[in-house]
Amino acid sequence: AITSQVLSAAPYNPDYFKREFRKRVGWTMDKFQEFKRMERAMGLLAGGCTVKRAAALSGYADAYYFSRMFKRYIGISPQGYREAERRNREGAFPRGEEDGQVAYPLPRG
Repeated sequence: AITSQVLSAAPYNPDYFKREFRKRVGWTMDKFQEFKRMERAMGLLAGGCTVKRAAALSGYADAYYFSRMFKRYIGISPQGYREAERRNREGAFPRGEEDGQVAYPLPRG
């Protein structure tokens, strides 16, 4: 995966690099990579992509696994997120969110 590619390309001891990455970023490399994949998926879903296509384009071979992970990280199902974003685009913001900005939680840990 990408983590092993980064570690092999970095001019540091892999354990040192992982430790420093976590210290500076606040997440393990794997958690950070997962978050970036979720960020990509959120953009795809907001743009109207189907859940299956967003999963595939974000690097998930299994849409069911992607859906479970998305809900764990974001707190809402991919389909629910897609629908909320569609409503936001149409101007139907959630009550109390007049500016259209809906906050989603950052991943744990």
